[in-house]
Amino acid sequence: MAVTVYNTLTRKKELLKPLEAGKVGIYTCGPTVYNFFHIGNARVFVVFDVMKAHVEEFFTACNLWHTRKIMAQGEHWYDTGYDLVMDDDVDTGTHLLIHFPMTHFRLESVEKEQRNYTEEWMIAQYTGQHFELGQHIGFVTVLVPHPADSDPKEWVKKIRYVDTQPRQAGMAVEITHGDEVINIGIKRDLRMDMVRDWRRPKYTWESGKVTCGELTTNADSFFTSRKGRKLAFTVVNLTKAFYQDTVLFEQLPSFFGLAFDGSRENEGVGKARYWRDDILVSE
Repeated sequence: MAVTVYNTLTRKKELLKPLEAGKVGIYTCGPTVYNFFHIGNARVFVVFDVMKAHVEEFFTACNLWHTRKIMAQGEHWYDTGYDLVMDDDVDTGTHLLIHFPMTHFRLESVEKEQRNYTEEWMIAQYTGQHFELGQHIGFVTVLVPHPADSDPKEWVKKIRYVDTQPRQAGMAVEITHGDEVINIGIKRDLRMDMVRDWRRPKYTWESGKVTCGELTTNADSFFTSRKGRKLAFTVVNLTKAFYQDTVLFEQLPSFFGLAFDGSRENEGVGKARYWRDDILVSE
């Protein structure tokens, strides 16, 4: 099966030609601890990676992170840092904690590598399975920059993976920091909402909703931060969101003029692209 990718340099689709036959790698620019952030790694420090199979095949999926030094490590976490890049001294007195909170059917390894003309370490979490068409798999990584003289184990205690319902429909992480409880999550399959029938838009609340703790929504991604009764939240691409029994957001129905035969249609509910707010919830 031929695979094409969009080349932003040539502005056209091109046939994917791996450098090594049978192997395809993906490079992503993530946050580092040896310099200031730039636009390429300006993202949150909970990283979700999802792979969805478009062919029925056995795949090995791997979540890779690179570092110069590993100062300490424990069960599914690694305290890392950079002292130099090539010949440049970049020691800032800051470490980066790399933590894998989701561990079910996941293996880990640490190997030496040559990168940026420098001896480095590669930290990997990986798994393999036979994929049915459309089946997906995911990884979660939590990154915590912290002072070199602080204990990374204290941060590890604050982080836990949260199961969703339906099982494996999403991935979420809960971080407890003082009196603040933060939840960050995504849906694994962004097309799980879709239905094959007459309705427009072609998705429903029932087919796309995911429950994570006290939050139920069909959002593609969500963020909540709770302190006491105050809840701050952000939801992306959704029709509804509930926290406990409180409605956080509900999109109003509308007409879309998309009936196949041009006849009058029933009301449908389109998704809101983004919503954020602060509310008070019950204890």
